[in-house]
Amino acid sequence: MGVGVCLESLLLVQRELDTGKLVAPFGFDGLSVNGKTLNLLKSSMDLPKVKSFQDWLFEELE
Repeated sequence: MGVGVCLESLLLVQRELDTGKLVAPFGFDGLSVNGKTLNLLKSSMDLPKVKSFQDWLFEELE
């Protein structure tokens, strides 16, 4: 199992969300930027490098 980030439409990741392979740790409304949602593997949500990437990404999208 790897660590990754998916920037994609809900239509293309719904199956993975339904099966628990991907998670939307902040819901679908909370961290939506220009219609984007950050979905992460449950196993990687608390990794410092993932949090750093998340912070950087949302700063760039502002």
